[in-house]
Amino acid sequence: MEKGVMTLLKSGDEKTLKTWWENYSKHNAYPVTFCDLGIDEKTKKWCASKGSLLTVSKDAKNTAFLKVEMLLKSPYDKTIWTDLDCEIRKDLAPLYEMSECKDGFAISYDTKASSMQYEGGVFAFKKGSPFVDKWRDYCIKNSSDAQAEQNGLKHLCNDPNLRITILSSTFNWQEASIRSPHAAIYRNPSS
Repeated sequence: MEKGVMTLLKSGDEKTLKTWWENYSKHNAYPVTFCDLGIDEKTKKWCASKGSLLTVSKDAKNTAFLKVEMLLKSPYDKTIWTDLDCEIRKDLAPLYEMSECKDGFAISYDTKASSMQYEGGVFAFKKGSPFVDKWRDYCIKNSSDAQAEQNGLKHLCNDPNLRITILSSTFNWQEASIRSPHAAIYRNPSS
């Protein structure tokens, strides 16, 4: 498949999932792959009625880089990843185009962090992206680090040899007190 969206869900995410889907489906019709990290049968059926399910193996639940492992299993040529705490407010088509860079990866900064960090809640990538492969390699090499996924992201985004796209805050709006009419995705990591 050419383009699609992925998100990860676990037990207890049912309410957030339905809100995410309601906002997503108002503005987008791309296929969705739900990465199942232990959801109940009722939620599995609901997800299967809306998109496809990718079940996470029990062994993978304890890794420090679960999201990266799921990216490598994406069925799409171009994928947008959004965490469930994202409120999708517009068509996501521009994100696919932003992954058309040398290393096939687009991400934004975390504007709330005290130091420059990259926000892993929203990003886009192309199948075969060297960035994703290097992210996984970093996580494997540093598997004893419980924060390997986030640390790997920071390490790679600051690598001058990698050419990625940095998204504007339009695709990762984090100012809860200011509702921008231009924001395509509101992100509330504390939800």
